[in-house]
Amino acid sequence: MSTDRDPAADPDPIPITRADPEDDLTVVSVQADKTDEIRLKRLGICAGSRINILASGDPMILGVVKSRVGVSRRLAATILVTPEPICGEETQADAHDQTI
Repeated sequence: MSTDRDPAADPDPIPITRADPEDDLTVVSVQADKTDEIRLKRLGICAGSRINILASGDPMILGVVKSRVGVSRRLAATILVTPEPICGEETQADAHDQTI
């Protein structure tokens, strides 16, 4: 089985405000102004970070690197994420790799 992921097979990034609180998420990008982008990066929220939603109110409470971080919904909407497959679930790309 190949460990290389096909980016075309991954779901399109969505704002974390629209993500399912049950999913583990990976940050794809932060579309905030430079000041807010730096603020989020200092909190551990940047491309490649694994995060999850602990509470989806305003502020949203996010789990980031074993910490809880409060982020306003306005700022959270600038965080684009993709869900991570749950252990044991296959993505279409994984299923395709196994049949080759």
